[in-house]
Amino acid sequence: MAKLDEFCKAKRLRAEVKFGGAPDNPDFKDCQGWMVTLRYRGRQLTIPFYTGSLHGEPTVADVVSCLILDAEGVKCAGALRRGLRT
Repeated sequence: MAKLDEFCKAKRLRAEVKFGGAPDNPDFKDCQGWMVTLRYRGRQLTIPFYTGSLHGEPTVADVVSCLILDAEGVKCAGALRRGLRT
């Protein structure tokens, strides 16, 4: 995670993190909900983000890491779906 943290700092990727405001999610019953706004070069993305109760406030690298993993999961699911059709 240290390299991703360094990358985010070098690219000046910023996050505004607000506790609460994230919609209730039955998949994350015992988690803390955050609303996170990522900002980069005049663009922004606001998403709900959930952490375990002991984790505390997420960092930019935490959020970016989860987005990367989610994107990889979608990519792999698409490849699996295409593979099942053949």
